[in-house]
Amino acid sequence: MLVPPQDESHARKRAPKASQRHSQSVLLIEDDAWIRTFLRDVLSDEGFVVIEAADGKTGLNLAFEHCPDIVLLDLAMPEFTGMDVLHGLQRMQRTRTIPVIVLSAYAAVLAPADASAVASVLAKPTDIPVLLEAIRDAVESGAAKLRSVTKT
Repeated sequence: MLVPPQDESHARKRAPKASQRHSQSVLLIEDDAWIRTFLRDVLSDEGFVVIEAADGKTGLNLAFEHCPDIVLLDLAMPEFTGMDVLHGLQRMQRTRTIPVIVLSAYAAVLAPADASAVASVLAKPTDIPVLLEAIRDAVESGAAKLRSVTKT
């Protein structure tokens, strides 16, 4: 479960959508329909383009197809888990530089190597302002990392 902000001050602080040069895309991989809808609405209101996947296999395919600016990933999904997605993203050249934020009630199960491979780990429930800050930080650092990789 996610915790909505206590006030709407975060909404007043964001830049108007018209001033954004390019909408950043978030791939949201979450099997819980309520959480997925809630996060889609929050992120869309913040100016992000949201791509949704209800399962890990679809999420991995969408990551390869769309190369989003960031992946927001639940770990506990049936069949093809969030760990399967994370490892799949790391194996593919096209997706390995995409920052990943793990948002899960089971974040403590991440092995140290996996935890170090993600931009951030947030335990559910998470405050929306904390999530938005983590997304912006990860997108910014991911873009900087990509720029340094392409210069070499």
